[in-house]
Amino acid sequence: MPIAEAIAEIIFRSILVFVFYGLSYGTGFLLLKAVTFGTIRLAPLTSITEKNRSKKKWYKIDGSFWLHRPVQGRVLKAEGTCLVGMMALVAVGLGIYFATRNNEPSANENPPAKEKSALFAPSDSGAER
Repeated sequence: MPIAEAIAEIIFRSILVFVFYGLSYGTGFLLLKAVTFGTIRLAPLTSITEKNRSKKKWYKIDGSFWLHRPVQGRVLKAEGTCLVGMMALVAVGLGIYFATRNNEPSANENPPAKEKSALFAPSDSGAER
């Protein structure tokens, strides 16, 4: 059984990563192209693992958002496009949540106290003497 579980996990994980990266990259691609009117150059999704070639290799960490290619010049990394897409999806999800949540108290909470208006409040005018 462990082999079947491992194979199922590999298949499920690859499908999940494919859908997650594809959805976030597609959203980020559309958003960045629309916001910048197509002036920003974006790296393709297939270059998500590609790193910049640099003379200084400090533990092979590439913290740049830009991918420097000799022929194409500077393009935004696919990771940056995915990050923009994920942030947009989270913002849309939170917007939907806050727009549709119910602000009424539940059955376990006490309802808020109702305020009486000034018209029906007892007055101290001395009419009850």
